[in-house]
Amino acid sequence: MRPFKHFHSPVPDLLQNDRRKDELMKMMVYALDEMGYKLSAQKLADESSVKIEKDSLKIFEAQIAEGVWDQAFQTLKESNLPEEKKKRFAYLLNETKYIELIMHQKYPEGLELLRSELVPNCPESEKLKTLASILMCSNKQEIEEKLETKLDIPELRKQLVSTIYKEIGSKYMSPANRFNKIIQQALSYQELSCKYHLNPDENSGLLEDHICQPGLYPSKPYLGFLEHSDEISLVKFSNKGNMFVTITKGCEMCIWEFNSHSAAPKLKKRITKIHNKDVNNVTWCPNDQKILTASSDKTVRIWSVETGNLLLTLHSHLEVVRSVLWIPGTSHFISGGLDPFIIVWNTRGEEVNRINSPKVAELLVSSDGKKLFLVCASSPKVAIVDLLQQAEIDQVRERNPIKTAALSKDDKFLLTHVTGLTSELHLWNLEKYEIVQVYDVHSHPSIKLGISIGGATNEYIACGNEDGTIKVWHRNHADPIVVLQNHNSTVNSLSWHPNNPQMFISASDDKTLCIWVSEYLLNRHKNGLSVNLSQDLMKVEENLALCENLICEFEEEV
Repeated sequence: MRPFKHFHSPVPDLLQNDRRKDELMKMMVYALDEMGYKLSAQKLADESSVKIEKDSLKIFEAQIAEGVWDQAFQTLKESNLPEEKKKRFAYLLNETKYIELIMHQKYPEGLELLRSELVPNCPESEKLKTLASILMCSNKQEIEEKLETKLDIPELRKQLVSTIYKEIGSKYMSPANRFNKIIQQALSYQELSCKYHLNPDENSGLLEDHICQPGLYPSKPYLGFLEHSDEISLVKFSNKGNMFVTITKGCEMCIWEFNSHSAAPKLKKRITKIHNKDVNNVTWCPNDQKILTASSDKTVRIWSVETGNLLLTLHSHLEVVRSVLWIPGTSHFISGGLDPFIIVWNTRGEEVNRINSPKVAELLVSSDGKKLFLVCASSPKVAIVDLLQQAEIDQVRERNPIKTAALSKDDKFLLTHVTGLTSELHLWNLEKYEIVQVYDVHSHPSIKLGISIGGATNEYIACGNEDGTIKVWHRNHADPIVVLQNHNSTVNSLSWHPNNPQMFISASDDKTLCIWVSEYLLNRHKNGLSVNLSQDLMKVEENLALCENLICEFEEEV
């Protein structure tokens, strides 16, 4: 996929083209009419010689809706449409009228209409056979089976009007809201052209070109520190953002308190050898009082954040456990790995359910807790599972193996790290199930890199690299807006701050962490101001977490 480019070419004078001028006048006339400026619309129509067909078409539409077919045929006959259009629309009117006659069991009238109008004019022989066959039907259900559609007379007439409007052509009528669509396209073009675009539909205007100012994406090292004796494989902010956890390749876990007013994060707990083999994943429970870890030693463990003590070890897995995550809005969590199943647990460490699944490299969950995304370990796909139905409902399929993936907060985008002859990030639009952008990362296929989607509207893509750099892209552009340099070895993990879209943290094989902020936040810090822009939001998050905690405690008691 080619990156979007903004070409600063001279603007042609479109009004020198008669066709364009006529189209513009027509759109403006209809736009004025739709906005209620009917006198202005009529004045412009008179000056530009644009014929307004809208009123007669509205009459035509009303006649169809009321089923006064003779009047509808007369209106069609008196219209300015070309003869081939009139003939086509007359056939569509007769087809709908015929179906209604049969529905009302008026067979003689229906047979006569079939012979006189439909047989000579039907463009498809198979369709004609189907229409003729409903003469033998004795009830509505039989007619619906023959026509393979549900029949409702008001809806049937609406469909007829919709078909006519689609076929009538812009030469005779400006499509509904066409002017608004053109304006929206102009705004979208400006936003797509803006390399730093934030806040859709908020800053764009029509009277001047739109450009967002740079400096609102993480681009500056706020804090870099060395507090580990081993390579750091995982880092994860807590749900409230006032703590984060790090895990080394030597299975040491550190829990950090993070206050943006302080000079550096404060080490809260250090726990050595939390598993017997590699720790593959870590997650926080909703109230940030517990941490869950998944390991190659085939266990899931639950830890107390306050004491650092091991609370539970879960042994139900038979193979390596690759991922563990909490289901939003519930008191349950899920773990999965190389077993042919994933397990749903409650907070007491009891199995609630086992769901058959392919081998899992990573698990992701939608923000509403209804969909589970399984990054498959044995095939290049992400299976999408409905947790209520416990069945696969869709999938995202790649051509090459998927190393890791990330889901945007709004569940609209899925980012996959695909490794083959080349290493790339693919951004999937989950509404259209298509790749909308490709980003080059140039890493060895065997290396799993830290990737993340962040920003106020999920507009930024970040990815660590083997050389210690971190590339940051705007979602709409294939070229990075910045390449960050503060590590000197592979960046294994990234975590975006949950409440501050201008901040994330990185962890590297060089045994260091780095907190990155925007230039704007760094200037605030230099001026003695907090880099936390979301104090009010934090209070809301704390209240939500308290509610979730109470819900979890209530469900446990029940």
